[in-house]
Amino acid sequence: MSLQCGGCVPSLMDLAPLFQDPVGLWNFLAEHSLVRSKVQCPTCWSEVGVNANMRFKCTRLERVKEGRKTSIRRCSLNLTARRGTFFGETMLPVSKIVQLMYWSCLAPSPIPMVAAQVHVSRTTATSWCSYFRVVAVHHCVKSSEKIGGRYKTVEIDEAKFIKQKDDDVPVLRDQWVLGGFQRGTKKQFLVPLPDRRKETLHDCLREWVLPYTDIVSNSWASFGCLELNDYTHRTVDHFPTPSSGTSNTGGEVQDMLSEAPTTSRRHQHTVGSLAMTYFRMMYPDAPLRFHQFLKATADLYPPQ
Repeated sequence: MSLQCGGCVPSLMDLAPLFQDPVGLWNFLAEHSLVRSKVQCPTCWSEVGVNANMRFKCTRLERVKEGRKTSIRRCSLNLTARRGTFFGETMLPVSKIVQLMYWSCLAPSPIPMVAAQVHVSRTTATSWCSYFRVVAVHHCVKSSEKIGGRYKTVEIDEAKFIKQKDDDVPVLRDQWVLGGFQRGTKKQFLVPLPDRRKETLHDCLREWVLPYTDIVSNSWASFGCLELNDYTHRTVDHFPTPSSGTSNTGGEVQDMLSEAPTTSRRHQHTVGSLAMTYFRMMYPDAPLRFHQFLKATADLYPPQ
């Protein structure tokens, strides 16, 4: 029988003992469908759990009768438990990956700080944080819904998908996306844009944002050309002013995005940063957010 999480909200303190208990941590991940807790031995058909070395190993002895002779046969099942899972293509300990995931979900933290907290290199932290952003993009695209309406405010943003090696969201490679988040709710959408023409933007907004919505956008993007009779539109500038060094935002999403690392282009956030921002806003409680992120990761990378 497979393990199933009944809806946990683990804090970092709750997880700390599991980081010293490989089997306990593995079963915790199995409860969230990220890994398999047991496999069936092909020789004796018994269920085998993971051992402390992260392997499924069966060494049962079985009497086998062949004619008049009886022999002893030892099961030879010996598989690495990480194969075919989100943790399968790396030698980094699972506990380190889970810690990186938690810190990535917690807040938009600088990579050097995350690396120092988990005791890994900056390169390792950067790589894993990029994988986590792919999970956030997948979740936001999959959970996109039509939002807004009369007396509702929707913040819209555009972001560039930066192609990464072995990414799992090929539909978004080398193109812009449009995102929207309805204030005061968990509702959002994140959809690819075939181009950045005004007509394309208008069509996308009409498809995903209900009429009579108050739309808030940043002032530097192509949103300045919006001409939609059934919507009200206002712009905000969310970047620091040279004189004061303070931000004039007026937008919840932009406030959070301003804390996240950006690309070298001053006015460009990647879709991964935008998706992680949406994910944090959908689940403002950090322990619940981590629980949901585990489920989102399992949805994108189910154990094979």
